[in-house]
Amino acid sequence: MLAGLLCTVVLMGLWFVRHVGARGKQCGAMAQPVPSVSHVWLGCAGVLIAELPLLRLTPWISGLPFVFWGDTQSHARVAAELAQHGIGHGWIQSYLGGFPFGHHYPPLGWLVLAAEMRAGLDPAASVNLLGFGATLALPLVLYLGLIRGGVRPSFACVGSLLACWVSPYNAFVGGYDTFFTAGLVSQVLAMPLVLWLVSAALFGKHRWEAPLAAWLAMSSHPQVTVAALIVLGIGSVATGQRRVIASVAWTSAMALLAGAALYGQGIASLDIPFGWPPNLGWRQFGFPPSRLRWWFEDGDLLDFERAPVMTALVAASILILLLDSRRASSRALCAASMATVVLSVSGWWLREQGRLGALLLSFLQPLRVVSLIVPLASVVLAVAIERAVRTLAGTRHGLIARHAPVGFTLLVLALEAVALPSRWQYTGRVAEAMSRAPSCRGDGDTSEAAADAEDLRASVTALGGGRLWYEAHAGTELSRCIAHYGIEISSGVPVGTAASVGAHVGVLAFAAQKLRPLHAGSARRAEALGIGYLLLERAESAPLDGWALRHQRGALQQWSQPTGIVGAGCIERRWRGGRDAIRKQLIQQLGDPAAADRLLDPRTLTTLDYSEGPVVESAVPHAGCDASAAMIEDVELHPDSISVRVQSPAAVDIVFRMTAFPTWRVLIDGAAAPMPSVIAPGFFAVRVPPGRHALSASVSLLPRYAAWVALAVVATMGLAACRGRELRLARLIPSRPRPR
Repeated sequence: MLAGLLCTVVLMGLWFVRHVGARGKQCGAMAQPVPSVSHVWLGCAGVLIAELPLLRLTPWISGLPFVFWGDTQSHARVAAELAQHGIGHGWIQSYLGGFPFGHHYPPLGWLVLAAEMRAGLDPAASVNLLGFGATLALPLVLYLGLIRGGVRPSFACVGSLLACWVSPYNAFVGGYDTFFTAGLVSQVLAMPLVLWLVSAALFGKHRWEAPLAAWLAMSSHPQVTVAALIVLGIGSVATGQRRVIASVAWTSAMALLAGAALYGQGIASLDIPFGWPPNLGWRQFGFPPSRLRWWFEDGDLLDFERAPVMTALVAASILILLLDSRRASSRALCAASMATVVLSVSGWWLREQGRLGALLLSFLQPLRVVSLIVPLASVVLAVAIERAVRTLAGTRHGLIARHAPVGFTLLVLALEAVALPSRWQYTGRVAEAMSRAPSCRGDGDTSEAAADAEDLRASVTALGGGRLWYEAHAGTELSRCIAHYGIEISSGVPVGTAASVGAHVGVLAFAAQKLRPLHAGSARRAEALGIGYLLLERAESAPLDGWALRHQRGALQQWSQPTGIVGAGCIERRWRGGRDAIRKQLIQQLGDPAAADRLLDPRTLTTLDYSEGPVVESAVPHAGCDASAAMIEDVELHPDSISVRVQSPAAVDIVFRMTAFPTWRVLIDGAAAPMPSVIAPGFFAVRVPPGRHALSASVSLLPRYAAWVALAVVATMGLAACRGRELRLARLIPSRPRPR
């Protein structure tokens, strides 16, 4: 109803101006006033004042404890590893079987966090500082971008307040929720950088601004950056202006060069076990088109669980721009808005388009397109106010013309202020959740929560050998305790499960979910996955088959078994088929308990050979292999290598339970071994002859990765140095004639 009322008022007002008081051509020819520096600073101060609710979530100011939530703990653990060991080795061991640095996951957030930790901040303070700073920066960057685009400071300020006070349907949409609910460190860092990139493409005058913004945006979040470039490209085409199209194309070329250098080799190496797990649902494909009714009819997209004030303002603004569609900027914003909404719900359709859809989903994630809606809505609101005021300035009624800017600013500000209480309540709820200590005993008792947490931290710090596993997806009191206090960061061994960072090693993440620790055979399944420790909420005192109770406090139990990262077995089966077919069969068998027990047998191994066509299973001759008497000793795990001594009276296949990756190389007694075999569900193994041998396995980044990045840097610098040459490209683009 509110949206309909505002749209009716807009229509009546514009009809009045056009047919009663307009002075025709003078309105379109009016010069845009240049804002004074004091007005710009005053608007900037207004944006900062609007962020006051955010101060309730700042531990340095509010006195809240430094804690973790959502994805913040996993980002902090990876950053802590980088702060300790550096990035020279190029491998991250923190989760599952590990993964390479930079090839598949945006590195900038980790590097910033690692730099903060090297400067002396603890992990929790580092994450809070980065998230708070990026959340605060988004509306400020948006405001400054609007100023660069010629919007008056008061209107730019009012438009930016929408980004401050939006109440999103989901944390991926934006607002405070992106960081303070979901802990999306990479996305919250990327948004100000992506907005800077868009501003540089449209209004930048310095030749080095666009390439710098392109590299930073791509290294912070490539999916968000690509989505922004696609929407920006659609909007630039809608302007029909050669210079705009050429400038956007020039900037996009630099950004895509950066993205290709950073992630191109990684995308080409997404073999098993890499790729997102199959049970992500909307997190992988975004929201279905049926959500559009909730978003726009009920206003849930921008005004979740409150009056749809922001939704109504944006709807009225879109109407103003449609009525003013002869202007290039109005057409561009309308086209960009439509494209953003359509792309944000396109994932389920793309899923059904076979290989083409899978290719598009690999770099265009609809869930990340959703993050562009809030800043785009802010721009639409600010520009629509500017257009409406300039139209009113052409009326014969001097009183309306003189007071239109202040009147519109106060009117929109008053409507936006209706949304402020809900944001204040949100920050209050989040602050309460941060200060509420969860139970770390597994029985709900929080009377000694801090002591229980420290006891748990001490017990996991002393671990060595196999990985640590707990039900990270369960939403239990234990998982909340581990997340709240950052217990994973203190673990002396890698974490054998992943709910956020590390989940892109999807087959291993899915296999870890199917461990079923309370069911028969869990010790053998855990051994096959390199898991040596369990954390369980379990009131029963009955022993678990194959496990030894290591530590207990309340109902929280820690179990262990003598399992390490290196194991011995014999390859007895071979799966040969296409990569997608093998991945699908792995997921199917891991989801079936009986088939999973067969696949996750630490002694009977299955090797994976890639070819074309469906999966064909065949037996592999033993060739004298016998792992029954094999002994594995002196296992040493380093940041980029593993060393081990093996003694066996017969030939044996030594399994390194690390993520299979093309750059793993194995030495046997100092001599290079044949290329390792990929072992289900995604590890690698080598055949070792009888006797006593010293083995070492080392890994690195993909070949010539640094060279490709350096070449891309030189290429983008070359494009930047040729700034202005895009005007030659502009002559090749058909231009839409200007309206008279």
